[in-house]
Amino acid sequence: MKNKHRLFNCVIYVSVFVLIILILFVGDFWLHGKVKIDCFVYDPCGGCFADNIPCKPCKVVLEMEQFLYNKVDELGLREVSDINVYNTMNDTQKNLLNGRVQTEPEVEYPVLFVNDTALFGWNQINTGIDKLLLKTARVKPSFFVKADNSSNESFLQEQTKKPLAVYFKMEDCRSCKKTEEYLAGKDNFNGLCEIVTYNLDSADTMRLFEEYCKKYGVNSKTAGAPIIFIGDAALEGFEEIDTFLEVYIENGYGSKTCIIKAKNEK
Repeated sequence: MKNKHRLFNCVIYVSVFVLIILILFVGDFWLHGKVKIDCFVYDPCGGCFADNIPCKPCKVVLEMEQFLYNKVDELGLREVSDINVYNTMNDTQKNLLNGRVQTEPEVEYPVLFVNDTALFGWNQINTGIDKLLLKTARVKPSFFVKADNSSNESFLQEQTKKPLAVYFKMEDCRSCKKTEEYLAGKDNFNGLCEIVTYNLDSADTMRLFEEYCKKYGVNSKTAGAPIIFIGDAALEGFEEIDTFLEVYIENGYGSKTCIIKAKNEK
């Protein structure tokens, strides 16, 4: 009888131990891992790297950033992704690549690292990036969550007929005042882009702001003014606006901006 009791206890202990191991293993599997995405491109950039100091963000860099952000949004991995794009026209940034991969005699750009795994050229990137990102984040492909781009029924979305950007600001906001001074000095960027401004001082504009955040994959609970939506990008804070807005406008992003308005708005 005692032997049976001991055997029963052993079975219980082993079962509990196995159950704990399974819980730890499965829990670790389903937890998102941090995804560090480093991409190296080569963009001569019109010679602005002559002194190894870029005069402004390069077009190829901006396009690659947008591609990567769209990709992680599509896979629902924005929150766990850390994206950096480097232009190897700059010696310092090329040295970063040289420290990770042999670039001679010639490397096929772009070079994309997802953590420590590298993809070379657009063919490898287009065919392998989804699987690699999901594997690195430890997300089962059939269960990934896509960004919610659904629209509230009380709002309409349409493509702009002229280049514009949508700017949300708040009163008594230092960064907003700096942004307004910056925009005032640009005078609609020589007519290249109209800036539509909303003040976040009412429930209606707050709902509109939330719709824009939903459309552009921005967390409205953590986002704040100043913020500008242009093309398919969101620029949050004066530093981002000062750095990127004019470049985006010059590259035609304003003509791709989505207009969102209430159904009763004319």
